[in-house]
Amino acid sequence: MSRTAIATLALVASASLPAYADRYEAAVTVAPEGGFAWIREDGAAGATRVPRGGASVRLSYGLRDWLALDAEVGGATMSEGRFEDIVVSVGGATPTNETLTRTTRAARLLVGGELRLGVAWIPTVAVGVGAQLRMRGDAVVAGTALVPDGRRGGISVDPVVAARVGLERRLSARWVVGVEVAAARALMAPAIDSAEVSLSLSRYWYPLL
Repeated sequence: MSRTAIATLALVASASLPAYADRYEAAVTVAPEGGFAWIREDGAAGATRVPRGGASVRLSYGLRDWLALDAEVGGATMSEGRFEDIVVSVGGATPTNETLTRTTRAARLLVGGELRLGVAWIPTVAVGVGAQLRMRGDAVVAGTALVPDGRRGGISVDPVVAARVGLERRLSARWVVGVEVAAARALMAPAIDSAEVSLSLSRYWYPLL
């Protein structure tokens, strides 16, 4: 597409009429989200599903009418997880089987690409990789404040992979709304899987024109 054609599209955008190309478009997107996380604890038989809520902010730039680069930062809080039948020792005492509870929060940074497959109605498919900051509270014996040996909380950095699909509706040249379904995995043991649904609001412009 020639720069003359892109300039024409920019003029259309400035008049708040529908835009017809994603190339050279930049966007900032805010997306509150809710869903579930499957969290794990060393010694537990399997993952525990807990509610998860958070929000993200995404910056995008269109390389082609159908392809954009994304950078996303987001944060989430997960409800308290409950892990049964874990062998622990408290204060060096004889190990016993206990139920532990722990809360987890996370922040992540992703970079990736997004396919944008429409004009007025825009199906999207995106993948990203990055890092997650995992913030775990102390694991405690359920119903008490006792922290078993080796179960203190802490902060760690995990590699993370994510994918999402969505459907957006262009309201004007500047504003787009949408709904997205996403899944992610923090790869460091114990792994965390998540799935969420988000509503998105995007503001578009042409920074190079």
